Order: sequence, then C-alpha cells, then structure tokens
Amino acid sequence: KKDVSIQIPVNLRKAFPSVKVIGSEYCNYILTKPTARAKMQEMDCKAAKAYGKEEGADLTELLYCDITLKDGEEILLGEERVRAIALPGHTKCCMGYLFTEEKLLVSCETLGIYANKMAVFPGCLIGCQITLDSIEKASELDLDKILIPHSGILYGSHITDYLNESTRVTNECRDLILTAHRQGKDFSGIVEEYKKNYYSEDISRSYPEHALMANLSAQIPMFINEFTIHNS
Repeated sequence: KKDVSIQIPVNLRKAFPSVKVIGSEYCNYILTKPTARAKMQEMDCKAAKAYGKEEGADLTELLYCDITLKDGEEILLGEERVRAIALPGHTKCCMGYLFTEEKLLVSCETLGIYANKMAVFPGCLIGCQITLDSIEKASELDLDKILIPHSGILYGSHITDYLNESTRVTNECRDLILTAHRQGKDFSGIVEEYKKNYYSEDISRSYPEHALMANLSAQIPMFINEFTIHNS
C-alpha cells in the first residue's frame, strides 16, 4: 500500500491565475467588506491552529467575485449550462448551482450538512423560515445528484430523504432552542442541549468547535428573535 499525499494549493487564484470566481452580488459585497475579511482571517487562523499550523496565511485581498449572478441566471461552462439558485438561510448570499443537463445541484450549507445514516446537521443561521423555503425550493428541482458541502454526493432517492431530513431537523432544532429558552436556560445551557443533540464525532471532524460556537452565537438568538417577532 503506497503512502500517497496530495498537496493542496494554498490559494486557487495563485495556483490557477485564470480561474473565475462566481457568486451573487451580495456575496461580492460581503467579500470586499473590511470587517468581513477580518472575521474570515480570524476564523482561518483558528482553523490553522486546530489543524496543527501556527497561523493562516492572509489572502483576503484575493476575496472577490469575477462574475456575479442573480437567482435564475445561467452561464455556460464549456458546453454545460449552469443555473444560479439562490438558497439563503445559512447566510443571505448562499447560492447553489444547477448543472441542468446532468441534473446536478452543487449545494450550500443552508440545506444542512449530511453526516451519516441520513443524519443532517442544521445549517440555518439567518432565519428559520427562509431556510425552510430554500429547502423546499431545492426539493422542487429535477435532480439526479446533489453535492453537499463537507459531505459528498447523494444520488436518486437519497436526495429526497436528505431534504426531508433537512426540513425535519431544522424544525427540531428550532423547537429545541425555543424550549430551552422558555425553561430559562442561558446561552451556555442552550449550547449544551444543542451539542448533545447535534454535535457528533462525525460532525466535529469537519466542523471545529470554534466554528460551531461562532455559528451558535448567531443561530440561537436568531431562533429566539424570530419566534418572538412572529408571536408578538
């Protein structure tokens, strides 16, 4: 058995100077904000240390989109037609890309991260209903394959199972957080309940705890505020 190592380029723009980055107009706006770049660099440094590096290289000046697309707009990649599918929920600028002939959706974290045995880790950060709407939007697409961040590709009927589980777990996550909040638990107490239900060993391998805590600092108040506004 050979020991084969793969050297991953530090940055795709440097490794492939002709590469074109595609995103939404809002994505491009966020990527050029100094505060957003500083936060990304901070998260990169934490991730670097978590994986045994002293620090993460600061490449934030290379964060921008060469091409911006609106929901439903299409481009050609060679002979393949690709349609932009807005899927907000994890962030406002989340977008999927539908390869129409292959019926392949390159997805985003809004739809949840697939772990194993059809367990899905909830991906909503900016809103529960907007996330559920994006999951429903994806379920209405004619798909043979879906590529899920941090996970891989699902085929055929497994796509429906995954999206159904994404809907279920989003609602379940909302109910868990709201129930803990009604019981008077503070942020730390809600985090503890959340981890018990969702932060498995499989998830932790690709989702470091510092990233989890950064997301929960947005997700927990989001659910509480959305529920409060909805019922006020």
